[in-house]
Amino acid sequence: MNLTHPEDLKARLLDAWRKGKYFAVVRNGACDSSAMRYPLKAPSAAESLKEFSAVRRWTDEWAQCAEKENLGGLSLEWKEWDHRQLGKNRIPIAVVFPSVEALARYLGKRKELDSWREVLCLTLDRFPALEPWVAKHPLALLENASSLGHLLDLTDWYLAHKNSSLYLRQVSVPGVDTKFIERNRAVLRQWWSLLDSGPAHPDVASIFPGLTISETDRSDFPEESGTSRPQSLSFEERFGFRSKPEILRFRVLERESPFSPYTDISVPSEEFARAPLPFSRILIIENDITALSLPALSDTAVIFGRGFGFTGLAKSGWLGAKDLWYWGDLDTNGFAILDQLRAAFPSARSFLMDRETLMSNRAKWVREPKPANCRLTRLTEAESALYRDLREGALDPDFDGTPRLEQELIPWETVLAALEKIVSGGSF
Repeated sequence: MNLTHPEDLKARLLDAWRKGKYFAVVRNGACDSSAMRYPLKAPSAAESLKEFSAVRRWTDEWAQCAEKENLGGLSLEWKEWDHRQLGKNRIPIAVVFPSVEALARYLGKRKELDSWREVLCLTLDRFPALEPWVAKHPLALLENASSLGHLLDLTDWYLAHKNSSLYLRQVSVPGVDTKFIERNRAVLRQWWSLLDSGPAHPDVASIFPGLTISETDRSDFPEESGTSRPQSLSFEERFGFRSKPEILRFRVLERESPFSPYTDISVPSEEFARAPLPFSRILIIENDITALSLPALSDTAVIFGRGFGFTGLAKSGWLGAKDLWYWGDLDTNGFAILDQLRAAFPSARSFLMDRETLMSNRAKWVREPKPANCRLTRLTEAESALYRDLREGALDPDFDGTPRLEQELIPWETVLAALEKIVSGGSF
């Protein structure tokens, strides 16, 4: 027989408690009583007749449990039946707790429940608007109980100093230092996003006008069908703090330039944004060694790419007036990065990211480990068709997985020919 024994139910209830299920029903000392009834797997009449002794032992086991836990509030719901051979009998069919407090006592969690109520009141008294977060993350309150006062004080400070443009090191809240803020970024991001009725930091919003608060509040960005990959904002950018400067690296390909004798230069993105490069043609290339290997090209500089990290580069609005070219790995994520670059610079063109390049290097394909699976709206017709075929595996039915051609595997002669075509004013 498949019966529910006291230890089985207790283990199940403890598991649910650890997942925060019962904290969610507590509201001002009351609870939903229907949530405190737990049906038992009980024997059928036929099983009771066939294994009468085992059923009697099981029934006595539950009766003893109820007697032992009576002071804690546990009670049994019984079902009576009259059998012509066995006479009148009754079996337990459910365990009932009158309140969540009774359940907590039964599980040995009463102190934990009291602590949760304490931090719940402390949090919602200060910030009632956090109730949706509490309902969704009840255990997080307990996990942060020891630092809750500092988190609440820090939240008060933030609401009074939005878009402060200060480094985290400059935040002045007693008991709070930079390390504390960094350790608690996940909770603070969730709280402040809920409490903050304004837009993201104005500087970032001006760069990516389509960016919404809901996009910035996500901790990671899985590629979802029907959506393009949003631009990821750091905690500092999202809430108006000053970030450690992002360093942009570029290399001058012009033989004679104002930067001579320096050719490989790294500068903070803010400075890069304020001082346009004096070259009409700008290449953005993901692979560092490839960028270092490029030959001298007149009126040209190359920027070392950094995947999806375009926040700093996007501040350099002057790039939109340049002859801008992008070259990344020929795979689905390469096209996703290109699509994101065009969110800031719609005129950017790609090279060596075409069907001919991919198919002529069939022997060098590898499997893309985590293909993008999002809708990209800024690709050309040819790029979109190739992106679709990559995702759907339509290029080679015998290839296992999504093809990827890494840019460093393309023959150097092909690269030089492409650069010559760009310099001469050609297109791809």
